[in-house]
Amino acid sequence: MYLLGSILGVLLHQQGLLALHAGALEVRGQVVAFAGHSGTGKSTLVAHLRKRGYRMVSDDLLAVHLDQDGQPWVHPSIFRVKLWADALNHIDHLAENLVRDHSRLEKFHLPAAEDHRDFSLLLGQVFILTDNKDSDEIHLEVLRGLDAVNAIVKVTYRTKFVNALGLNKNHFQHCSRVANRIRMIQLITTQGHPPHGRGPRRIGGFMDTTGLIHSQGNIVWLASYPKSGNTWLRIVLGHLLGKSTIGDDNINQLPIMDSIASSRLFFDDIVDVNAADLPLNIVDNLRPRVYETISREANRRLYIKVHDAYLLTPDGEPMFPTIATWGVIHIVRNPLDVAISYAYHVGIDIDRAILAICDQGNSFCYNASKLPDQLHQRLLDWSSHAASWLNAPFPRFTVRYEDMLSDPQETFSAVARFCGLEITEVDVVRAVEASRIGRLQQLEGQRRFRETLRGNPSFFRRGVAGDWKTILTNEQVARTLAQHSDMMERLGYVTDL
Repeated sequence: MYLLGSILGVLLHQQGLLALHAGALEVRGQVVAFAGHSGTGKSTLVAHLRKRGYRMVSDDLLAVHLDQDGQPWVHPSIFRVKLWADALNHIDHLAENLVRDHSRLEKFHLPAAEDHRDFSLLLGQVFILTDNKDSDEIHLEVLRGLDAVNAIVKVTYRTKFVNALGLNKNHFQHCSRVANRIRMIQLITTQGHPPHGRGPRRIGGFMDTTGLIHSQGNIVWLASYPKSGNTWLRIVLGHLLGKSTIGDDNINQLPIMDSIASSRLFFDDIVDVNAADLPLNIVDNLRPRVYETISREANRRLYIKVHDAYLLTPDGEPMFPTIATWGVIHIVRNPLDVAISYAYHVGIDIDRAILAICDQGNSFCYNASKLPDQLHQRLLDWSSHAASWLNAPFPRFTVRYEDMLSDPQETFSAVARFCGLEITEVDVVRAVEASRIGRLQQLEGQRRFRETLRGNPSFFRRGVAGDWKTILTNEQVARTLAQHSDMMERLGYVTDL
C-alpha cells in the first residue's frame, strides 16, 4: 500500500496537482480536509465525523487542482478508510469481515463506496492536526500568510518526490495560492490519547458540537455590482426576518439589514483610527480583521451588502475572510440595464457608464482624503466582478434581478431557503407586498432615502427589466456585448440580439 501511495503521489506531482497528506469530508457542498503526518489521527477523525452524517471525500491522499481562476478543487479519491483495530472499536465498528491492510495486519479497510462523487468539489478549509505533549486541551490557531503556506508545504504527500522531480518552485507557488484561497486552522491536541483511538473521537465531537467543522462565521455577504437590486433584496429580507412591520411609512425606517461592507463606521470604530488618515493599501489590509471582529462579536447572523469584487488584499489574503463568512447571496443584473441605472445613480451620461462597467479598474471612493462615509471599493468591470463572486470559496446562491421581478414569490422563497429561514408562503407574500418598487417610490416621495447620492432626485428609479431596449443605441448595445457576452451567457442572459 505504501508503494501504491508513492506511485499515486509521483503521478499527481508530475501532473501539476497538489497532493496533500490528508483525509477529507464534504460539508455543505465544500471540502473540509484534515492534514498531518502519519499517526495524527486523520483517518479516525474522518471516520468518526463520517458516522455523524458527513460524506467522505478522501482518506490519506488528497488531490487538489487549481483552475484558471486559482480556485482549489478536490478530485474524487479511493473510497475506503484504513483504520487500526482499536480505532474501529472507538467508532463502534467491528473488524470482522473487513479486508486487512497487507502491510499492517492490525489495520483494516472500512469501505465507503456509497460516498463516491463523479465531480470535483471546492476546497473550503484545511485543519492541520498537531500534537502537544504538554497540554490536555484542544487549541485552535488560525493560520495566515507565510504560516499558512508553510503548513501546506509540510503536509504535502511524499515531499521527497517534489524535490527529486525538481518541482520545488511550482510546488511552493501552488501551496501559496491554495493557502490564500481557503481557511486554515491549526488544531493542536494532546498526545495523552492514542492518535487512532479516543483522541480523534474527542476532537470530532468537539468540532461537530461547536460547529467548527462548518467553517462559516456569522456574515452573509449580499454581493452585487452597483444598481443590481441589492437594496431591494435587503428590504425583502428585512421583512422576512421581522425587522420591520408592514405599516412602516418612513423610507429610512424600512429594514435594510446590516449596512455595507465598505462602511467607515465599521472600520473606524473597530480599528480606532480614521480611515481617511491611512493609505488605501493599509485600509485594505486591515479590512479582513474588521470583518473577523464583526463576525466574532455578533450574536446572530448578519446580512451585509457589498459592492467590492471578491479580491485579495495587497498582503495577498482574501478581503472577505472565510472564517467570518456564513455564505454569499450573489445578485446579478443584465449589464445593459445596469449601465442605465448606473448612469442615473452616479450622475453621468450612459456612454461614460458603459465605459465604467467595462473598465477593469473601475472603483468607488478611490481618493483616500475624500472618504465621506465609505471606504475604497474595487468594482472591476461587470464580468470580472461577477466571476470573482462566482468563484469565491463560500456557499453561494446566485439570484438574478430579472427573476426577482418576474417571480418574486418563488425567487425570494429560494433566497430564504438558502439562508435557512423558517418562513411560510404567507410570510413571503407579505414581505414582497411591503417591498414593492411602487410602494418604495411612494415612500421615497415623502422623504429622501438616505442611500440616495447627492444631486440625485431619487434612489428607486423604475425597477424594471429590459429598459435598455428603448434607451440604448445599437452601438451602445454592441460595445457592452463585446465586453460581457461570455459572462451574460453564463448567467442565462440572451446575447443574440
